[in-house]
Amino acid sequence: MAFRERAAVGTRGQGIVGEVLDALALPEGRANPYPLYQRLRAIGPTATALDGTLVVTGYRECSMLLRDHRLHKTPERRLAASGYPQWRDRPALRLMFSSVMMLNPPAHTRLRRLVAASFTARRVAGLRPAVQQIVADACEQIAGDSDFVTGFAAPLPVTIIGELLGIPAADRAMFAIGLISTPGWSTGTSSSVSPRCRRAGSGSVRHSTYSQSARSPKVVHTF
Repeated sequence: MAFRERAAVGTRGQGIVGEVLDALALPEGRANPYPLYQRLRAIGPTATALDGTLVVTGYRECSMLLRDHRLHKTPERRLAASGYPQWRDRPALRLMFSSVMMLNPPAHTRLRRLVAASFTARRVAGLRPAVQQIVADACEQIAGDSDFVTGFAAPLPVTIIGELLGIPAADRAMFAIGLISTPGWSTGTSSSVSPRCRRAGSGSVRHSTYSQSARSPKVVHTF
């Protein structure tokens, strides 16, 4: 069956898709998303939510889409459908959806080329001792009975990014809280993500203020 035909078949499960996406945005859904993923896969490789979001679950279809240069990011449509047509007025959404990650070529290509200059093989290799120490410290923090995601998986990349950007160790706690609270838009409708968006707003303002007074020029350029 052709990809478009599969997408059309998936529209029959619009109600289920919306329900599953909302559930994935809840703490319970994030803690154990696999039964929810199975519900989506049971509909078919593709399914359409009520707001028009096309959810692709099949590996072959995902691979095809990611390799198709005709596919462009249009976050403004998703944001408008989720209840945020004035998303640029919200600091957290403006920070996330105006970043290089959300741009399309040629703007993305130009900025990615500039950023890539800071991620040379020599630069990454030079971070090895610092990363090894960060990982060792994180392992000590989770010794015994603790939550692996909260104690290790979530703070580890933030700490490493802080090292890469030259953020002083004393400032990284603020930096980490802001990043972790930034709203995730891969799942959920406006009713489920709105509280997260509001909480993330203050963190985004702190980030912007920090970047303007940062002691490291790398931080300013990255933000």
